[in-house]
Amino acid sequence: MASTFALWDLEAGNLVGAFDTEAAARAVVERALADQGPESVEALALVHEDEHGELTTIAEGLDLVRSKDQGAPRRQDGPDPAQASSQGSRRI
Repeated sequence: MASTFALWDLEAGNLVGAFDTEAAARAVVERALADQGPESVEALALVHEDEHGELTTIAEGLDLVRSKDQGAPRRQDGPDPAQASSQGSRRI
């Protein structure tokens, strides 16, 4: 399995998109922020899935924009964001 970067809408529990690189995923976030304002990214989370299926949440909400320059801490071993749609809205 290849490494993947996924953007999730945590309120809706939907996958926004899956990307080969973190930069590609962040470009979508930056475009949404520029086009639609901060509200458009507040419910998003960027999650990395490595080649072993391990998930790491890189950043959520406006931290997606801030962490690019500030190196926000990464959290390990969060719940699978794909399950959010079956369990209602929840944060990872």
